[in-house]
This record gives sequence, structure tokens and C-alpha cells, in this order.
Amino acid sequence: PAAIPLVRKRLTLPTGIATGDVTTDSAVLWSRASGPGRLTATLNAIDDAGELLRGRYGFSRTIRGPLATEASDFTAKIHAKGLPAGTRFRLELNFEDENGMGEAGQGTFSTAPGNKEPNDGGTSGGRGGGRPASSSQSFVWTGDTAGQGWGINEEIGGMRGYKAMHDVRPDFFIHSGDTIYADGPIAESVTEKDGQVWRNIVTEEVSKVAETLKEFRGRHRYNSLDANMRSLFADVPVIAQWDDHETHNNWYPGQVLDDARYTERNANVLAARGRQAWQEN
Repeated sequence: PAAIPLVRKRLTLPTGIATGDVTTDSAVLWSRASGPGRLTATLNAIDDAGELLRGRYGFSRTIRGPLATEASDFTAKIHAKGLPAGTRFRLELNFEDENGMGEAGQGTFSTAPGNKEPNDGGTSGGRGGGRPASSSQSFVWTGDTAGQGWGINEEIGGMRGYKAMHDVRPDFFIHSGDTIYADGPIAESVTEKDGQVWRNIVTEEVSKVAETLKEFRGRHRYNSLDANMRSLFADVPVIAQWDDHETHNNWYPGQVLDDARYTERNANVLAARGRQAWQEN
């Protein structure tokens, strides 16, 4: 038995992958690992059908990014630069540790169109390997995710709004604030006015108001439990804002909360923790 090698556990991607803040020549690539490891990204330019572009239109790059550690809740970002404009990419992200490469997450994203000649002769109509500056762009937007006690209800298919946005194949997605509701606990069930019962997935961190850094981080992890949201984020670049509920309803600097649910009532302390969790995710 001593001669049998130990089975090493590969790193996984418990909250999927995402891209964001795309420009004509750059994008932010994001993921979270199950433990410490180095984020690696592989990008390949693709056409309308998802096939690799070759020759003068081809583009392929592997980027070794930063280490994901406990200090960042095992999240990591790569700021990919020098990308061709108006180009769609097939993306693969994974984390590497002493046991080798972990689970690979696949997705796609497009850079914004520029003023250069399109890579594919302008045939993509906004979805292929290149496009002229005058081509149309589409986007979707939302806000207030898992707010006021309404969480992920798998009985109705989870957060179906994210699937509806994904289905129209937009070029980018704007999350216009209140990306979490740190001040809104989520219960296992909510009885609606007509008597129907809404049933939520519940985790430890969302069962109370967020006060610790762990609880703020847990709010972001909770939203990523939804398969519809993970699928959208893997295929559509995100531009995210934050608003008040990432900390507390209508908070302001220097405020002392008059809220009996809190043991930490200094809004500045809560905001610093909420900001860190938000930026990590």
C-alpha cells in the first residue's frame, strides 16, 4: 500500500468564471479557486461559428496571472492587454498549484470595436472575429440581485432573469448597483400575498445581516450559486457599479447605524469590509 501514490485533489472553480470592463484592446478575466493557486488564462480568437481564426486573423495567447490566496478569498484577476479590437475570444481559465492544473472553466467574450479593418471582413454582425467601428452593439442591464429576502428559488429555475438576458446574446452586461443585499437576510421560505410559498436556497452567510468580511464575501458567493448567473458571466462581459446595499440601506460615511440587528454599527467599518468583498468579486 505504501507504494500506491496519493491521489491529489485538483483545484476547482466553485463560483465559475467571469470577464469584465472590456475595452477595444483589453479585458479583466476573473475566477475564484477552491484553494491557493495561480490563475492562468488561454485566449483564442474565434469566428461566428466558434471556430478558431487562423492566419493573419488568428490570435492565441496564454497568460499566467497572480496567485489567489486566502487574503483575497482565493479570487484572482488578470488584466489582459494588447488584444485585437472587435474580436470574439474563446476563454479558458484555471488555477495551478503544486499538483498541476486544476479544473478548467470555459467562456467567451468580445473586445469593443475599434477603428481598424475588421478581422473577418466585417461579416460577423457583432458576434464574430472582428467588426467595423460602425457596427451595432447591444447590452442588457439589471440591479438589486437577491434583494429584500428574495433569493435563489430552484423550484422555478433559479434567477431566470439572468437566463433571459443571456438568451439575447448581448455584447456586454451592466449591473447597475446593489449587486448584493448585505442588509437583507434570506429565509428558507417567503409566503406571498396570494398564499404561494417562495422557497430560497439559504447559506450561513445570508441568514443574517452581513457584518464580518466572511459574511460580506458569502453574499457574493451566494449569488454565484445560481447557474443562470454563472452562465451569463462566463459568456458576457460585466460592467458593475455598487450602490448602498453592498453595505447597508442609504448608509453614509461616519454613520452609526440605529439597527438592532447589528453588533458592529460603525458604517465606515462595514463599508470597508463590503468594499473589499465587492472588489474581490
